[in-house]
Amino acid sequence: MRPRYAVAFVLALLNASIFTWLWGFFRWWGISNDRASDVTNLAAGIISSAIVASAVLMLESQNRMRELHRATEEKASESKRALQLQIALHPQPAQLSLVGLDMSGINLKQKDLRGVNLAESDLSDAVLDRADLTGATLARCKLDRASLREARLSDADLTFARLRGADLSLCDLTSARLNAADLSSARMVGAELVRTDMISAVLAGADLSNADLTGANLHGADLRHANLTHAKLEGANLSEAKLDVAILDGDLASHGDGGGGA
Repeated sequence: MRPRYAVAFVLALLNASIFTWLWGFFRWWGISNDRASDVTNLAAGIISSAIVASAVLMLESQNRMRELHRATEEKASESKRALQLQIALHPQPAQLSLVGLDMSGINLKQKDLRGVNLAESDLSDAVLDRADLTGATLARCKLDRASLREARLSDADLTFARLRGADLSLCDLTSARLNAADLSSARMVGAELVRTDMISAVLAGADLSNADLTGANLHGADLRHANLTHAKLEGANLSEAKLDVAILDGDLASHGDGGGGA
């Protein structure tokens, strides 16, 4: 049911209820039928008018809020398009101030972003496929559901970053810092994670199949329900890591310090 029809229906019910109640009240008070009818109609009309006026104001307020929300979204979209163009045209994007910005949904596919500082920015749903983010700072960034397929993130700082449901398939994260990062349900198939620091990182439900974790530091990491099928774990530190229900190829005892489920 549309909002305007719903309001009209509710008003009709209220009007009928008010009329019935007032009629009963005035009859109980001892007023004659004709007099009670006149007074009831007058009182019901005043109350109904007040209710209608309130409903109209409410609907107008809702319309204004929708228009304001639409205008805000359009302005944000225009700002993101302008920022995307600025990054694309700037000869050295690393010189731009990109800290703490709302860049959700932005398309930076295949862009050269080496050494750029994106700390605390919101890049949720962003497209960064094959982008070069070598040495970039993405600490405390929001990258939920972002697409980073085949992106270069070697030596990047992703400390405390949030990458829930992000796609990092075939991504190069060699020597990157992902300490305390949240990679819950992230897709990291075939990713290069050689010597990557992931101390206390959350990788619950992540797909790390065929990933290269040689020499990675996963001390205290949460790998519950993670898929590590065919992953390379030579020299990886899995001490105090949570591996409950993780999908593994074999015994972890031969890899680093071994894993422990909590």
